[in-house]
Amino acid sequence: MIYNLPVEIFKKNWNPLTTPPWGCDYITHREIKAAILKEKWIFGAYNDLIIQTDGFWGKQDHIDRIATLAHFGWRKSVNIWVGESRPLIWPIEDGNHRIAAAIFLHKPTIKAYVSGDLDYASSIFGINFSTDTL
Repeated sequence: MIYNLPVEIFKKNWNPLTTPPWGCDYITHREIKAAILKEKWIFGAYNDLIIQTDGFWGKQDHIDRIATLAHFGWRKSVNIWVGESRPLIWPIEDGNHRIAAAIFLHKPTIKAYVSGDLDYASSIFGINFSTDTL
């Protein structure tokens, strides 16, 4: 099911801007603002785009993708898988750029499909996943 998850939890624990999962240095708000002004937009799903670019994206490509999402928005939810590890290791299966854009935009929540250990997820996100749906 799809839930509204608090962006602040991601910002504090699994922040794609301060700890990018793509192997590049941290990304600043200033860099995203500059990319929006340049209007070098990157549309499409990240996995599709990686194939088109021979599998290599540099830091600027990620900044441009986040800027595109921040400027134009997105409709697709992110995918979160809550495993059994304690503490929880990076739970974002799909949607790191969208979460980064939500953090940049100071959005209070982001739509997410949550799977895995829902009891543990409830304790992390403060949501009762058996009753609190969109």
